[in-house]
Order: sequence, then C-alpha cells, then structure tokens
Amino acid sequence: MMGRNTLQTRQIVGWGLGNHRRIRIGMACVFIGIACLTSSCGGIQSAEQGVDASGFIEATSYSLAMEFGGTVREVPVAEGDVVLADQVLVVLDSTEQESMRIQAQAGVQAARAVLKALRDQPSDEELIIAQAGLDEAQGKVDAAEAELALLIAQYSPFDPPDAELHLAQTAVAIAEAELQLAQAEFDRVQAGASEGEIAVAQAQLAEAEANLALIDLQIERMTLRAPVDGVVGQVLVNVGEIAKAGGPLIQVIDRSDLRLTVYVPETQVARLAVGDSVVVTVDAYPDDSWDGNIARIADQAQFTPSNVQTVEERVKLVFAVEITVEDESGRLKSGMPADVSFVP
Repeated sequence: MMGRNTLQTRQIVGWGLGNHRRIRIGMACVFIGIACLTSSCGGIQSAEQGVDASGFIEATSYSLAMEFGGTVREVPVAEGDVVLADQVLVVLDSTEQESMRIQAQAGVQAARAVLKALRDQPSDEELIIAQAGLDEAQGKVDAAEAELALLIAQYSPFDPPDAELHLAQTAVAIAEAELQLAQAEFDRVQAGASEGEIAVAQAQLAEAEANLALIDLQIERMTLRAPVDGVVGQVLVNVGEIAKAGGPLIQVIDRSDLRLTVYVPETQVARLAVGDSVVVTVDAYPDDSWDGNIARIADQAQFTPSNVQTVEERVKLVFAVEITVEDESGRLKSGMPADVSFVP
C-alpha cells in the first residue's frame, strides 16, 4: 500500500513533503557560447558535424517519510541496495498497536456472539426457563385462590372478617400480576429478538470491526515500503532511533527514468524534433554508448538578452532540450556528465 502506510515525497532539488518535482541531480544547465559552434568544447558542433551537447544524468528521487513517528525496529536495506516496488524499507515498533489489536479483536468476537445469540433465539434452554417461570407463577395464583376460597368457606354463611378477606384477596391479585409478567416473558422468549434489538447488535458489531480495521491500518503504516523499483540513495535512520512523523527516512532513486537536459542554440534547434533519436556517452564508459530520444523541446528561449537586435546577439538564444535515456545495464548513475550526439 504506497501503503499504504507512508508519505511518499517525489523530489527535485532537495525534498519536500507532498511536493512532486523532478530532481536535478547535478547541474543540467550547459551554457553554450558562439565559440563552441566551431570548436570542440563539448557544446554544439557545426552544421556539417551535426548537433552535439553536454549535460548531466538526472533521475527521479523519492524521499520517503512515515505518517506516524516511533522507535525504529528494522532497517533491512542499505545505501546502494536495489529494491523492488512494495519492498520493506523501514519498520517501526508496533508493540502498543499490537496490544490494542488484541483488545479490539476480542471486542469484535464478543459483538458477533451477541448478535448470533439474538438471531438464534429462542434456544431450547431459554424456552424451558421461561416455561418454568410461567408454571411457577400459575401455581402461585392457584394457591392464592385456594386460600381465598377456604377462608370464605370457613366463615360461611357469614362473611369473613374484613382484614382477613382483604389480605387473601391481595395475595390473589399479586399472584395474578406475577402470572401476567411471566406470561409476557414467555411470549418474548418464544417470539425471539426484536428487529430493534438485532439492529442495535449489528451496529455494535460494525463499530467493533471499524475499530479493529483502524488499528490494522495503523500497524500497516508502521512499515515503510518502496514506491517503485529502484536503488536506495540514502538511509537517514538507524535501528533504535526515534523517527519523527513526516521526517525523511529513506531516499529511493528510480533509475528507470533517466533523463538529461541540454541547451541548444537557436540556430540549431530547428533541426531537432520531439521523438528524434540521440546517442549518449559518458566519461566513465568511453567505449560504450546509450540510445535516447528527445522528450521535450522548450517553447521559449532562455538566457535571452534584454535587447536582441543583431545577428550575433540572436545566436546566443538557447533552448532547453530534455532527453530520455535507455539503460538496461543499470550502469548510468545520477550526476554523471554525459555527451549527446543528435542523430542527423
């Protein structure tokens, strides 16, 4: 998950959280004077020789930070290591989050058990208990009514004393009320859980599962992963150190996106077009060359004098030309000086 767990900062010239810029590793600007047009100074050759220029190899760099701070538990990579996309680069200690997860998991299991019990109602045991309560209440009513009948018979043909009669009648009323409650409980158990009770239990389960998912996400974000295939440029943290939230930890360089920018005089730029092939050479491997293509030609000239009047001044106008370089060998490095030959 660009993690899924991490803030991936694509940089150009330094690093900045949330800013996406192309990094210029080394100075890509090549100031090409008129004298270079007829000399071998590494700038532009004459029209008969074709157009040549020089610059520095550039690459896209990702300065990676983490959303959460914490103690660094693992750094399984070192500077110069080749890494694959999604490979683990840094792991923070997540002991506290793991403890919270255990509690959250228990909460989910409890909420599921409650919901299941409601949906499974009534169980045989619950019905037996409810029936027993109903039978007991009915027995109390029968006993109270029998006591009242016996009292009346004892004093027949006269009425029983008011106090004794009132006491017996009250006992019957209480027993009948208890029977009504027992009957209501039996009916409730027999009918099972209400829709409202099930809805409440479902909401409690959803809340418990959301809490667990949030903790799992926090644990996932305690691991920093590579955003792309590339090479580790810098490791800025060690095991045991405290990593600050948002602070740079690892730099990964995407060597599959190699470019260089050269500057071509106005007199030569008309010969070039986006898509044209070029040949790139570097001082480190003088006997080898790499293929490239023109990716972009600037729409406006740079380093323009404030007042362009003469032919000599107009020739000083230069246009930025961005070139993509193919390097399956992986030998080209950011910052290497490179020469470009534009294929006629």
